[in-house]
Amino acid sequence: MLSRSHIFILTWAILLPAVVYAQGPPPVPGPAQRHRAKMEAKIKTMKIWKMTEELELTEEQATRFFPLLNEMEKRMEEVEENRREVLRKMGDLVWSNDGDDDKIDEFLNILEELGAKQLEIRKQFRQDAEQILQSKQIGRMVLFNHRFPEIVRELIRDMEVPRSHDRRPGPPDPGW
Repeated sequence: MLSRSHIFILTWAILLPAVVYAQGPPPVPGPAQRHRAKMEAKIKTMKIWKMTEELELTEEQATRFFPLLNEMEKRMEEVEENRREVLRKMGDLVWSNDGDDDKIDEFLNILEELGAKQLEIRKQFRQDAEQILQSKQIGRMVLFNHRFPEIVRELIRDMEVPRSHDRRPGPPDPGW
């Protein structure tokens, strides 16, 4: 005969997998997330096109440079994701009433290490890029990357449909 504890354990052993599988798959990206992904892809394509023009890259330089750039950006994004996570955790701790100074100091040290890692990635990228590009092209790339967010904002402003705020809704003006 089964005791209560055996029945309890058996019930949980049967129900737990059912609960786990009942959770369903992760949510499908919504229209806003799909739109954002499309916009990011378009911006990346535009950046490559504009950078190719700005740096006056030869075909050989472009085929060697862009994989290097993509790898650097991927590594930087990984470090940036870690940085955002550390900032989130530190923020939770700082804004809670029981913020532990030692833990906050630990987060600050991690942030400094991540900043140093980003600097090291940029230095290595520059060394590798010097094997492909001339110094003037590298300087143009740095300036281009500094200006690129403004270029994107200008393009978005140019694409916006002007809206007339002084018109009132209603029937069209007959022209009399």
